[in-house]
Amino acid sequence: MSDTLDRLADALGIETRYWALSGEEVFAGDDTKEAILNALGIDVSETGERPSLRPALGGLEAPEKRCFVPGFLDEGRCWGVACQLYGLRTSRNWGMGDFEDLARLAEMLAADGADFLGVNPLHALFLALPERVSPFYPSSRRFLNPLYIAVDDVAGFTQEDRPPQSWLDEARAATLVDYPGVTRHKLSALWRIFNRERERILVDQDFARFRERGGQALYDHALFEALSLGGLASPMPGGWHIWSEEFHSPESAASRGYAEENSDAVLFQMWLQFTADAQLAEAQRRARRAGMRIGLYLDLAVGVAPDGSATWTDTRTTVNGITVGAPPDYFNANGQDWGLAPLSPAGLLEDDLEPFRALLDSMMCHAGAIRIDHAMGLYRQFWIPQGLGPAKGAYMRYPLKAMLAVLAEVSQAYESLVIGEDLGVVPDGFREVMRDTALHAYKVFLFERDESRFRGPQEYPPAALACVTTHDTPSLLGWWTGHDIDVRLSLDLLRPDQADGERQQRAGDRRAVARLLAEHGLGEIDAEDAEGSAGEAALRISTLLARSPSRLLAVSLDDLAGARDQPNVPGTMDEHPNWRRRLRVDLDELRASELYRRTIEALREERPQR
Repeated sequence: MSDTLDRLADALGIETRYWALSGEEVFAGDDTKEAILNALGIDVSETGERPSLRPALGGLEAPEKRCFVPGFLDEGRCWGVACQLYGLRTSRNWGMGDFEDLARLAEMLAADGADFLGVNPLHALFLALPERVSPFYPSSRRFLNPLYIAVDDVAGFTQEDRPPQSWLDEARAATLVDYPGVTRHKLSALWRIFNRERERILVDQDFARFRERGGQALYDHALFEALSLGGLASPMPGGWHIWSEEFHSPESAASRGYAEENSDAVLFQMWLQFTADAQLAEAQRRARRAGMRIGLYLDLAVGVAPDGSATWTDTRTTVNGITVGAPPDYFNANGQDWGLAPLSPAGLLEDDLEPFRALLDSMMCHAGAIRIDHAMGLYRQFWIPQGLGPAKGAYMRYPLKAMLAVLAEVSQAYESLVIGEDLGVVPDGFREVMRDTALHAYKVFLFERDESRFRGPQEYPPAALACVTTHDTPSLLGWWTGHDIDVRLSLDLLRPDQADGERQQRAGDRRAVARLLAEHGLGEIDAEDAEGSAGEAALRISTLLARSPSRLLAVSLDDLAGARDQPNVPGTMDEHPNWRRRLRVDLDELRASELYRRTIEALREERPQR
């Protein structure tokens, strides 16, 4: 059986061995190979030769066409800000940042000299499960999260559609986003507007064209949301895996019957997508009109939830019974299971990569730049069969050259620049392919280091986006003061002795950064007084990174606001309020703060628009 499994695995692109970070060669077991083949619909008991995907998958090769790079970046550099849209705090939103906040923030930053505004993934989550808040665990990557709709900007909105003032006051003052409350009040208000404006909506030609462009994929996504909220498919809210079997496909008689009997509920969901799409498009137009040369910088998650819209509506391209993650390494002895369902390489090739093209189209049409999370996934992904765990995973190959060719084509069509998040285990030769495709690298200051030193700005590559922190790292002030260590200790992610060791290491890191700042003429920092020097250190680190030759520099809005906590603590779920924290201050107050003002002045001086 082992030889047969090896031949089948090789033919379909399953790597039966890989090299661990430790230098050990790891072999996939028969149970792993058989489980992956079964998930791909292969009956391993059948004999006979099968056509090999290997020629179509290719190797580490770049396509002829390159991704778009705006002319001003041929020799120039620019800067922008990255934010968590849900966390924006303003006096008009409903306790959660929305597309109007996004547009206004872009206009504010453009006036301060920024060229782009980055946001967390805006993908559709689960309206029936508002507690599922991670933007990196979407129901569908092709469609948008309607909770970002600015309800007060929707045609037909009246003051009667506002939530009770008492709830609004609490939601606006809260430290965390009240997702269940926001979901309840926004959907109620939008449903009222939809019913009042139904006749106008039905004859709206823009809406008609949107439905035509969205086609069956849009309709099926809307049906998924309507079924999820309707309560007929399951006695309790949940993804389609817990639905009655008769609803396990959008093509089933039960699903189609529901759609016919509840056509307004399905139409409402399509209208929500239309409204969200229009508001996002308007935010990009306003960003560009205000002077941003790139505008919105959107984020593409690496995969989708196994029980969401994407896997329900497209069983040909998405794979059930498999999740994506990372193998065991020095940092995580058990490996990582991200719980995401992957795309099928065979399914993509059979459809001439049209699902991938449609996904990119849906993002780049409203973006001057996109970031591809875990860009190495375009070449290979670590697949984990359900129930086996990361230690028994294996790499699955993808048609890299063909996918990059589509990426470059769509990038050129929309004049959208592309950044590839290339952190973690990167196959030899992959970064060279990125360079040849004009896929910009992603360089994080906190990770750009050797054992005892942080890399100076001159060591950063030109074809890159440089940043100090990310959503998965401590904030800049949190890192400098060691606040993140205290948080992980409180969550039992560290033992007390481990926390003591990390505090000693962090003290050495602060001294190393202080030396680097002094070497580059940015003055002396008292690294021993972590609290007292935190603000000045944050300013000077951002200034230092702005001096790098990297074309793009992103500073975190949380760092500009002096946040101590980070958006997400990896390795935690409900025990930490991931993806819920709101910005400490209102955007108007932020602009007047000393840290914001001084940092912006430094960025404008280091990277002036020309």
